[in-house]
Amino acid sequence: MADYLVRVELFDADGEDYEKLHEAMQSIGFRKTIQAPGSTVRKLPTGTYVGASPSEVSDIRDAVRRISDPLSSKSAAVFVCEFTNWASYLYSDA
Repeated sequence: MADYLVRVELFDADGEDYEKLHEAMQSIGFRKTIQAPGSTVRKLPTGTYVGASPSEVSDIRDAVRRISDPLSSKSAAVFVCEFTNWASYLYSDA
C-alpha cells in the first residue's frame, strides 16, 4: 500500500462545496490532516488530502475527478502523487 497526497481545486465553489468534497474524500480513504510519528495531528491546506491506497496513482486521480467535478463550475484541478517522506510547517488540528 502506498501513501498518496491529493490536491483538489474547485472553481466558483463555496464552503459548502468544499465540505461535500471533504466528506467524499473521506469516503474513499483520504483525510485533510496528517501526523508525523510522535507528533500532533496537523491540518493540511484546504483541498489537500492524504491517504494510503493499493490503487495506482492514475486510478486515484480519476476517482477524485469523478468526486470533484460535480462540485466545480469547470473541471476541477486534481494533482495526485505518491510520497514516502515529508516535512511541514502546518497548524495543529486542535
